[in-house]
Amino acid sequence: MTANAYLSGAKVADFSMFTPGPFASQILADLGATVLKIERPKVGDLERVTVPAYFAAYNRGKASIELDLKRPEAIEAARELVREADILLDGFRPGVMERLGLGFAALSAINPRLIYISLNGLGSWGPLAQQRGHDSDYMARIGALGVTPRPGGVPMYDLPMPISDYAAGMYAVIAALGEYGRQPRRAVHVEVPVMAAGLAWMFPKIVRELEAESAGAVHRELPAVGCFRTADDRYVTVTAVEDHVFADLCAAMGAPDMAADPRFGDMAGRREHAAEINARISAFVGTLNFKECLDLMDRHGAPCAPVNRPSEVFDDPQVASLEMLHREPSLHADLPIFGIERLRRVRPPGLGEDSEHVAAHGWDGLAERLEKR
Repeated sequence: MTANAYLSGAKVADFSMFTPGPFASQILADLGATVLKIERPKVGDLERVTVPAYFAAYNRGKASIELDLKRPEAIEAARELVREADILLDGFRPGVMERLGLGFAALSAINPRLIYISLNGLGSWGPLAQQRGHDSDYMARIGALGVTPRPGGVPMYDLPMPISDYAAGMYAVIAALGEYGRQPRRAVHVEVPVMAAGLAWMFPKIVRELEAESAGAVHRELPAVGCFRTADDRYVTVTAVEDHVFADLCAAMGAPDMAADPRFGDMAGRREHAAEINARISAFVGTLNFKECLDLMDRHGAPCAPVNRPSEVFDDPQVASLEMLHREPSLHADLPIFGIERLRRVRPPGLGEDSEHVAAHGWDGLAERLEKR
């Protein structure tokens, strides 16, 4: 264990599965915590089989035990582990952990310093608190799918990642770090509903859409913002929002008439003529090949980036400079926080890999065991 890691010595009992809880505990593990996954026998975290790539991505360097929480002896074993834990992650629907005898009231009585974080779907209150759901359901309810229609106006869950799940995981980490640093520590129950986290991230878009509706949707398209196709059938982004950056873009395009046009003098005016501006940019970019366009925009200081395919991300020079992505010994990514001690733990645990050790020694020696993987 790296002694300088912020969470060195912290113990995290992770009862969650799928994405929100494991994503949170992966961040805690990268910050130095010892994370113990408590998984169902023979099945484990269902993400092992539903999306194995996700499981591998954010369950690196954790320990795993199998506990059948329907059995009294397993509940007692879980209680003993939580007695020494600093943080607990609960990913069940409201009331499940209470029925198991592992709710906050019961566990805080035996661990008065426990940070108990519940990552349920919809919250423990409201008419739908017990409804099952996943990221697609939450993103639909908060309006995200309503602003991403496909041809024919049919909404589609086609987001590049489970956004509300990741948002909930990050808010859980914020809560965990805040409470872990509190002195003196106290037992606290923190609830981070996944839908609520997604709503917090979606709210700026909701505001923008409401403004567009009130303006008759005239300003829905942003000027000088978007993806544009090059002559060699690649795409680049252009994002010239500020007035002086728009002027730089016009210079790159060799279009002094655009820069001098009083209609385009400020963002409000450009929004009125977004379709015209974007058509000009599209026509210009279409005359250049991919590299020519990127180089030209860079020389003039106009924000422009390649629309990389996933297979190209590793080779992007700026991505490579971060030294976050690694292919060996398996694909993995470091925590994107710089200037503090981070751990690089690569391998996710096999289901129940640490059951015998934990049964015999509890938390003792678990951190050192993980160090050797």
